[in-house]
Amino acid sequence: MALTHFSPAPRRGAILEFQMNPPHVLIATLGSEAQVVSLCWQKLQALGYPIGEIVVVHTAAENEPTRSALAKLVNFFNETYPTPVHLQFVVIGGEHPVADTLTEVDLEAVFATLYRAVLQNKRAHKAVHLSIAGGRKVMSAYGVTVAQLLFDEQDHLWYLLSAGEVLAAKRMLAADGDDVKLIPIPVFQWSAIAPILTPLAETDDPREALQQQQQWRQHEAFLRKRAFVAHVLTRAERDVIALLVREGLSNEAIAQRLHRSIRTIGNHLSHVYDKLHEFLGFRDDVPTDRGVVIAELASVFFVKPPRDESRG
Repeated sequence: MALTHFSPAPRRGAILEFQMNPPHVLIATLGSEAQVVSLCWQKLQALGYPIGEIVVVHTAAENEPTRSALAKLVNFFNETYPTPVHLQFVVIGGEHPVADTLTEVDLEAVFATLYRAVLQNKRAHKAVHLSIAGGRKVMSAYGVTVAQLLFDEQDHLWYLLSAGEVLAAKRMLAADGDDVKLIPIPVFQWSAIAPILTPLAETDDPREALQQQQQWRQHEAFLRKRAFVAHVLTRAERDVIALLVREGLSNEAIAQRLHRSIRTIGNHLSHVYDKLHEFLGFRDDVPTDRGVVIAELASVFFVKPPRDESRG
């Protein structure tokens, strides 16, 4: 389907303004009812989000009820409620449209399509609002994963709840008193760095992105633990922990190796336990002991640091 309206590109020389006040785009999954898109758009407008573009992610357009839902959306935004909205349709599977999300291949196509739709808009420095209310529930699950991979603090994940007359009458817009709620879904931010600034933004394959994220998290965890050992522990504490982690020695054996008293070794370990407990953010009732020290610091003292493939 053709685009119904076009939004102007950012002016030259207004890059900073563009970044501080990015255009907002609604990416919405579509099932059998067109109102899941229009009601979400209406609610976002009411919340003060200037949605100038809507990307509708759907199954094969020639099949019912998708065909009728798409036609209803075009009619609504072109005739019933004309607005400066850039309406775009993205079919799941691209050149090989998916008729329904019933097989593993279909689900991979859902994942890839949602990922690329969000990624394209993040590359364009837009604030993304992802609505996962339309279509089968598995689309919602993949939408959550995509948000966790690509979202930063300016993006939002939404789920639309509607009931009563507005739902029964299939109205495209809610009136006062209609039972329509737009629920924000919390998204775990796995890094303080915006994903679009990382190598994740360079791949169009969501599975590869997941692998890169795992490698990056492992690398970041290693760097944090190495910094803890180097800058939080004293030299004497590092000497004790090195023997504990690398060789699994008892307090007596460590004392003999370092020519220290058993009591001194015990004091060093006690201090390490307290520091590591605070570093890991454990609850007060969760103990930190020799096993925890070995498990958490093995990557620093024994195992080779995990390679961050995304950084070369």
